[in-house]
Amino acid sequence: MKDLDISKYKENNKTRFLAEDLSRLLAEEEEIKKLAESDPALAELSLEELKSIESQKENLIKQMDEILAGDAIEEEFPNEIILEVRAGAGGDEASLFAEELANMYKNYCLTEGWQWIVIDESKSSTGGYKEASFEVHGRNSY
Repeated sequence: MKDLDISKYKENNKTRFLAEDLSRLLAEEEEIKKLAESDPALAELSLEELKSIESQKENLIKQMDEILAGDAIEEEFPNEIILEVRAGAGGDEASLFAEELANMYKNYCLTEGWQWIVIDESKSSTGGYKEASFEVHGRNSY
């Protein structure tokens, strides 16, 4: 833990607050060590406090590492979206337009190399979509 570099945690918006807590704990740890060296009577009390600080530091580092790992996974599979298309007012014409719109999005997704998955679709009597839901997976699909 002596080679701890908290700059990577301070750079990430999601871990910045926890990194500030870690900095506070590191400063407190140094202060307690100096106090224990200057007053041998407080050495035993300071050992208990240092153990507590050490466990708090380990928990913070574990939390921040999990957040950074989650960001790495999100970077690998970013921007997965759910697209919903619904027919508006206009009856059969609107449902046909909704289907054309969904097909346009589908073709665009396929040309971009994104994955297109039909979740749910409700067709009208004329064959268009009353409503439909799709999943789109791929880099920068959002």
